[in-house]
Amino acid sequence: MGNRKINNVLIIDDNEIDQFITQSVIKLAKCDAEVHSVSNVNEALYFLQKGLNGEIPIPELILLDIHMPVLNGWNFLTEYQKLSHALTDKIVLVMFSSSINKNDRKQAANFQEIADFIEKPITVDKFNKIEKENFHKYEYV
Repeated sequence: MGNRKINNVLIIDDNEIDQFITQSVIKLAKCDAEVHSVSNVNEALYFLQKGLNGEIPIPELILLDIHMPVLNGWNFLTEYQKLSHALTDKIVLVMFSSSINKNDRKQAANFQEIADFIEKPITVDKFNKIEKENFHKYEYV
């Protein structure tokens, strides 16, 4: 998995300010990926279904907020696990939250789909760590 490039990122976060910060950090990290943001679980599942149908590119990286109204990050994971492995095997899923508590970390450990668990706000260093551990970090000119 360590030899891929990030071409598409999907941010799942109900907070528009956090979406903006995350998009800005990805640009600052010199990652030229196309970034899509959705603000709820149903939009995210619809986005992935379109990717599965070949209508849009599948994201290589998903940044998933835990605490969202109605359906939260855990609800997303339950539905995500039902998706085709042909899709999910191509995606690195990272959970991020502004309130990291031990229970969230414990619950995250139960999901093999979660590659990493980071605290908001995301920073260039945190994004570079995700890239380094899960993707080939290209040198951008």
